[in-house]
Amino acid sequence: MLVDDLLREASDDHGLKVAEQAFKNELSSGKPSADATFLYAYFLLRSKESDVKLGISLLSDLLNGSGSSKEDKLDYLFYTAVGHARLKNFDLALQLLDGMLEDDALNDRAKVMKEAIERRIVQEGYVNKGLIFSIIGGIAITLATAFMRLR
Repeated sequence: MLVDDLLREASDDHGLKVAEQAFKNELSSGKPSADATFLYAYFLLRSKESDVKLGISLLSDLLNGSGSSKEDKLDYLFYTAVGHARLKNFDLALQLLDGMLEDDALNDRAKVMKEAIERRIVQEGYVNKGLIFSIIGGIAITLATAFMRLR
């Protein structure tokens, strides 16, 4: 899967429901496993905004828990960055990825995600600027038309 897809792709409802049910089943009998929690968080991150926030919270719990391998913690950190990017918390997402790259400068996944987020920031910046200029242009035309009618 391309990292750009992680930033825009939505979960399929079936996958989310299956992961949620597995998580809730384990939760009802005690503490859910890291695997069930991660899978549920993964699908939440690719859903609506409130779900993304819950996914980030679950990943944060996994990061703060003990017993996870370094590789697992890197996965949790990476997907936390993805979640923040999906919420447009780009600064925080980039900080998390920079932290991963400080630890391992050869982490290609973090590099590629960082580049994708930086592209997204530029794209959204241009879209926002274009929207602002369109609104200003529309107001200017409206005012000019109104002024001409008053003459």
